[in-house]
Amino acid sequence: PMPKTTQVIHWRARRQRRRRRSGQAVLKIAGLLLLVGLLVMMFGMVGSVGAATAVYAYFTQDLPDFTQLETLGQTESDTFETSKIYAWGDPQPDGARDLVLIYEIIDPLGGDRQWVKLDQTPQALVDATVAIEDKTFWTNPGYDLQGIGRAFYEYVLEGGSVQGGSSITQQVIKNNLIEPERRAVGAQVGFDDYRRKVEELLLAHRATNTYTKEQILEWYLNTNFYGNLAYGIEAAARVYFDKTAAQLTLPEAAMLAAIPQSPALNPLDNPAAAKERQELVLDTMAREGYITPEEAAAAKLAPLQLVEGPEARFDIIAPHFALEVRQQLEAMFGPELVLGGGLRVYTTLDLTMQRQAECVARAQVARLSGDLGDGLPADERDNCPALAFLPPLNAADVGVDHQVDNTTVVMLDPRTAEVKALVGSRNYWDESIDGSFNVAVDGLRQPGSSFKPFTYLTALSQGYTAATMMLDVETDFGTPYNGVPYVPQNYDRQFHGPIRLREALGNSYNVPAVQATSWVGVDKVIRTAHNLGITSLDKGANAYGLSLTLGGGEVTLMDMVYAYSVMDNMGVMVGQPRP
Repeated sequence: PMPKTTQVIHWRARRQRRRRRSGQAVLKIAGLLLLVGLLVMMFGMVGSVGAATAVYAYFTQDLPDFTQLETLGQTESDTFETSKIYAWGDPQPDGARDLVLIYEIIDPLGGDRQWVKLDQTPQALVDATVAIEDKTFWTNPGYDLQGIGRAFYEYVLEGGSVQGGSSITQQVIKNNLIEPERRAVGAQVGFDDYRRKVEELLLAHRATNTYTKEQILEWYLNTNFYGNLAYGIEAAARVYFDKTAAQLTLPEAAMLAAIPQSPALNPLDNPAAAKERQELVLDTMAREGYITPEEAAAAKLAPLQLVEGPEARFDIIAPHFALEVRQQLEAMFGPELVLGGGLRVYTTLDLTMQRQAECVARAQVARLSGDLGDGLPADERDNCPALAFLPPLNAADVGVDHQVDNTTVVMLDPRTAEVKALVGSRNYWDESIDGSFNVAVDGLRQPGSSFKPFTYLTALSQGYTAATMMLDVETDFGTPYNGVPYVPQNYDRQFHGPIRLREALGNSYNVPAVQATSWVGVDKVIRTAHNLGITSLDKGANAYGLSLTLGGGEVTLMDMVYAYSVMDNMGVMVGQPRP
């Protein structure tokens, strides 16, 4: 059968590469001499062979061992193992429970890296990568003199960056042999930035003289960062398309080949920019003769089946809880041990309670947003018996949109202070509500009347009793608020006259609570709150005033639940408040 047009193009490219190989040695030597000449000019020593030799010796004396590249792709299971976080699953008929993996902590520099041989990658991926990253890769001596000259021109004459012009071989050297702290170039380019660039050139030249181009390209494809914690083309294919690298089509290969230059412009985080980059790769491939213009046009129109969203990328259950556990682990043991120490972390999370808390949170937001009923699909209602514990809405609130779009839940065993469920937001993956922010743990909110028990506990500790008489009458407490005297009102807009402390607390009347605060002092109420586990309220008494008892300060839900558990334990503190 007649060969395809693309096969003819590939055969022609191979013949051209073979013809050029005979001249590569001369090109390499010439390039190296040019490099040394540039270095000499940098030091103002033109014409001095001894100076050139000294400069060359200076830059080569502390070079890393480029043969370390040979260790890439070798497993390091004896030194690296991911850490795993577990929770308790649903009870079995006999009451036993199994541990369930809720989060595997992956080291972005070593955990999500899957090696693939070059002969297992499609030709389209190889061609796309070479076309966009290093057009002269198959023939250059490890560096592209035109690219370096272009980058130098942009830097000197157009105010660009010292970066750019790097060949594929240079990028392999930089990403795997140069120290991480030396890779980034800041706003002020210094001598070390030039030295690093020279070291990359020298090492790339040596690597090219030692290894085949195929081996270097394999290292490149397997060590490059493709965004979303994907290191290497195999991981990238799985992350974005849920397939192996060998299964990539031309449109998919072009999309992935464009990512390493700007990992943030990937199809999940920036689809529009990623599409533009893909089309640029396809146009370049056509211009370089790897594909025909017709193939490029067809590939641009081909639909891409991306993974559905971040949930498909990050296999994590109860994300707010799991990530809070990770944060505390890193604070205790350091991130290095957590990332690669193979920790097995067994938490107190009860997945049965967690699911109930999540569905109740969604249902309550739906109800307060004006949706009729509990606002959940029938199948979810059937699996959420905790909905029965939601209080009925007042008739006036049914069908009314209260502009509520988020909520948070903490369930804690007061006997042990074990966290059984934690919902940090209605939906971790919903960017419209900043869902990844953990409101339960990190969100400071005014607690309203739920803060009153701290005031009454303070009063009881100072000799007042449940039978102490209080006056629920209109009272000017003389604390100006924007120039207006502070005269608090009750929620029912009524006053109830002389009442006992127990009645004032039981009915959550505002005026007696403020009165009790004036008796004991705001500073004493804050001290009680701190003793019970509240970790905020650190601005001093004058910053809050008497309105503190009505929720004038800001606390987290986690702190409030923990403090209430101490009350439930008759003042006995178990566990410890959040640091």
